[in-house]
Amino acid sequence: MCENPSLVEIQLNPVFSSSSSCAPDPELVGNKAANLWRLSRLGMCVPRWFVIDQNTFADILGRCHINIKKLIARHANGHVGEVFLEKLLSCGRQTLNTLVRKQLDADFSHISLFSVRSSGIDEDSKHASFAGMMDSYLFVNRGDIVDKIAECAASALSERAILYRHARGIPLFPFRIAVIVQEMIDSRKAGIIFTRNPVSNTSDYLISAGFGVGEGVVSNRVETDTFWIDSKSGEVIRSRIHTKKTKMSMAEDLHENTAVTAIKAFNTPVLTSDEIQILFKMIKTIESDFDGPQDIEWAFDPSGMLHLLQTRPITSQAIDSEDVTVWDNSNIVESYPGVTTPLTFSFARNVYENVMKRTVIRLTLNRKSVEKSSPIFETLIGYIDGRIYYNLTNWYSMVSFNPALAKDKTACNRMLGIEDNSAVITPKVKMSYISYATLFWKFIFKGYYRRYFYRRFKKIYVHKAATDFDAYSPKALYAIFKNMEADLFHIWPITIENDIFLIFAYELMNRFFNKTALSGRVKNHLLHLLSFTGNMESLKPVQSVLNICKMIQDSPGLTVLFNLDDKKFLRYLRETSEYREVYDAFLTHIQKYGDRTFHELKLETKTMSDDPTILIRVIRRELSCGNQLSFKSEGSLNDHVHETDIESAAGDNPLKRFFFRILVKIIRKGIAHRENMRFARTRAYGLVKRIFRSIGRSFHQIGFLEQRDDIFFLTMNEIFSIINGSAVSFDFKHTVCIRKQRYLRQGQSPTPPSRLITRGMNTMDFQDSYNLQTTTIENKVTNLRGIACSPGRASGQARIVRTPDPDLRIDGKILIAEMTDPGWVFLMMRAKGLVVERGSVLSHTAIIGRELGIPTIVAVKDATKRIPDGSEIFIDGSTGEIRWQ
Repeated sequence: MCENPSLVEIQLNPVFSSSSSCAPDPELVGNKAANLWRLSRLGMCVPRWFVIDQNTFADILGRCHINIKKLIARHANGHVGEVFLEKLLSCGRQTLNTLVRKQLDADFSHISLFSVRSSGIDEDSKHASFAGMMDSYLFVNRGDIVDKIAECAASALSERAILYRHARGIPLFPFRIAVIVQEMIDSRKAGIIFTRNPVSNTSDYLISAGFGVGEGVVSNRVETDTFWIDSKSGEVIRSRIHTKKTKMSMAEDLHENTAVTAIKAFNTPVLTSDEIQILFKMIKTIESDFDGPQDIEWAFDPSGMLHLLQTRPITSQAIDSEDVTVWDNSNIVESYPGVTTPLTFSFARNVYENVMKRTVIRLTLNRKSVEKSSPIFETLIGYIDGRIYYNLTNWYSMVSFNPALAKDKTACNRMLGIEDNSAVITPKVKMSYISYATLFWKFIFKGYYRRYFYRRFKKIYVHKAATDFDAYSPKALYAIFKNMEADLFHIWPITIENDIFLIFAYELMNRFFNKTALSGRVKNHLLHLLSFTGNMESLKPVQSVLNICKMIQDSPGLTVLFNLDDKKFLRYLRETSEYREVYDAFLTHIQKYGDRTFHELKLETKTMSDDPTILIRVIRRELSCGNQLSFKSEGSLNDHVHETDIESAAGDNPLKRFFFRILVKIIRKGIAHRENMRFARTRAYGLVKRIFRSIGRSFHQIGFLEQRDDIFFLTMNEIFSIINGSAVSFDFKHTVCIRKQRYLRQGQSPTPPSRLITRGMNTMDFQDSYNLQTTTIENKVTNLRGIACSPGRASGQARIVRTPDPDLRIDGKILIAEMTDPGWVFLMMRAKGLVVERGSVLSHTAIIGRELGIPTIVAVKDATKRIPDGSEIFIDGSTGEIRWQ
């Protein structure tokens, strides 16, 4: 039987090893070393190790008169560790050297390479992992061990480690550090395991694996595969397999421990099914002995032997859940595609904060609680590598204010345009009759609120649209902007309420159909029901362009002039009285619809008022197509719904038939109002663009900016601080220069995934993260399936469009795109069919596709990567089927 060692024995044996028969005291060797000993006693294969305990370091500090408190007082955080290291080696090297040599000679005579890692007394606890806070060293030669032990100990006083302690409320004193020296396993494959999903907080196991040593996986420097394992059966629930092109191994450079090296591309999983089962059995063994969920590091050596390198508790879910943020751009990318400028993001963030806060107050009648949760509304969107993402964590927190909305998760997901919210820890909500009563009240009076919105918006817009903003000073423009902002924020919650009612009505319709025996056929008619909603502003710009084209075709001389360049043609049109009617129609279009362009919600995008040649290019492309496009007539409900369809859906029950008709009308009206309100948003953004361009012109004249459009590389607060005299710096030319370079770099970088998950502050280099996760799509499949949105079949040549352009010829082709925005309508109107990677049945792409009578399929994953450009393709807008050859 093992007895606890005495204080004298501890002082005589300051080194504890894997061969020790007694359990180590975590207060002396740290939790990491104590856990290694426990793993060994469970029969796990743990590489041999020894640990220099905290008493040894305390003895050295005492004998060498190293006072850490004085070091911190005298030196900046970034230098404390360096000074400590110098003193530790100058005075304690001999002691460490004696201890290490004795241990190596006794138990490690045939081992030449080691790893050196910290085992701080506060480390690897249930509430603080200290992951990555202290330095670790791999592939360490025997002669370098003492230096690496000292460097590892000194890293406990690094700036990041001290700040981590401060953030977690963990005192630095008494200073207690221990260091592990372990046999180095040059693994073939390695990774980490979470015995509880740390993001969704579910009981499934999460395995991440990569080639080489585990540091490549932990530091995210090599491509990894992820496996979700059922904790009861050991079956793989799902997996995410990437193309592996690199591994981490021993560096050839003597000054480096490890290096990431290229390997032949490997598309099959890192782990075989047998290896997954070996890991599963290991997890079960550890779970039986360790309390709580574990974070395990493992490695398979070249012979296939499994080695366990460490285990530690997954830090408290109560703490971690607050640090986890789920980002998703599946829906918002339709409004803000690609890279955006700082001004666009800061303006959009401000809009989301204020509009959504006012909406929640209107729907909950609880201003006090909403105001207390302001941080949630301030960060509803984020700025990641120049792209705008929804902060799903905060969106679901916001939705939970109204239990009537939060209870229906399917509708909430549709509202955000996402398929899955399992990664989001959604707040629990209680039943609230007030929330249901409020929604019901708003629904009953929705017609009144809609009319109020249009009336107020027209008054605001007509007044501001006639304003010559260039005639005003920046201070006056600031006042105009703030007044307009207040007026628009007052009415804009009505647009959100319209979306809510539309989405929930659509979900109700879906459930209504799903209860019928003929749901498949009837659901196909649902797509017809949603078509031809009538009087939609989104299609009026198209009709206006077609009218101008007709006028030009009726003037043969004018058609010939289109061979001139854009500016010459515009000047000729303006100066020739013979074509005055055409020119007036041209100006009318710009005045009424000039804000409708590609990427129209990005403030840096020019409108037709800024660049009239955009309209000329659209007209030229339309004329070159030859045949005149015409719209189908607007229909009524009975045009598309026959009595047999009503009987199939509602049976003979007259009440169900009545309910069915009412629901369809609610959805169709909701769609029409949604598009009209979106066009109002387009016009509002057009006014904002004009205001900021005028401010940019003034800043350029003053000398703050090199060019007028440099204004878009400043944030809204930076601009207003200059105007209000609260700016702390005026070196904006330098700031703009740096941001322009970053903007160009971000635009050339690979598109990040639509879903990202972060922990803690949003400061990591996302580009490195998703570059490693980029997968190679092999075009072996010749069919795909998405969400059917607009019925009909079409076949033709596939045209992949990544960047929209007014000169692009789409006539008679199937348009394939990652996403679209409202400005794409000028391309969509000539397409034979639409296939888009993002979107839903109620997205803009789907709505316009139905209104144009074009077969449309959305939510087709990797369509632009899998479908070859120019291939012959067939699509069925009724089933979502896509085939090509």
